[in-house]
Amino acid sequence: MAESKKETKVEKKKEEKTIKKVFKVDYYIKDLFLNKFPETNLEKHKKNTILFNKKPLILIEGMSQLFQKAEAELLKMKIGEEKTLKFRPEDAYGERSSKNLQLVPFSAFKQHNLRPQIGLEIDADGQIGTIKSISGGRIMVDFNSPYAGHEVEYYFKLLEILKGEEKIKEVVEKFFHKKVKETTFDVKTKIATLTMAKEEGDKEQLKQIFKEVLSNFEEIKEVEIKF
Repeated sequence: MAESKKETKVEKKKEEKTIKKVFKVDYYIKDLFLNKFPETNLEKHKKNTILFNKKPLILIEGMSQLFQKAEAELLKMKIGEEKTLKFRPEDAYGERSSKNLQLVPFSAFKQHNLRPQIGLEIDADGQIGTIKSISGGRIMVDFNSPYAGHEVEYYFKLLEILKGEEKIKEVVEKFFHKKVKETTFDVKTKIATLTMAKEEGDKEQLKQIFKEVLSNFEEIKEVEIKF
């Protein structure tokens, strides 16, 4: 008698989508070589700070706003917890490199109605550089970070993990640089409604793009745009 083969059904587990987080933190970054603070929102360091932010910092997971190792630590933290971390140059602003020194012709500045001066900061396609020298018709621009090659200290205190309307608003404004007047999120229907100015773009295009990105941060089924 032939032995019957039993069919075994293997159920495939659905991959669970990881919902990314959005954090609100008090923070400072301190250059240990210069003994200055490149950034902070803490009033006590304001006088010795290059960039002072009046409000706590909003950090979006995976958006590369933090040094990679700093973000890894933040993801482990609980609300109210504080951490102070030290980073070597390679884990912070990187090492200085001669490849980031570039000779730029005077004509390039003239095209943008800029008068080159030593110490002037310029933005070249999103890269920030500082003019180091001017010789004849050529200008030496240093695109190294002013903190490159330095050890830094990073302090942050986790104030809040944003949810719902506030989380959605921050993601849209940080990702797309679009101003949101009002945000509502219906937990039952999973529909997010954003009120914006007409100048922000085409309604249907915004809906599609926002839904694609926001689905990484909330369990959203639909996005509605109001002008």
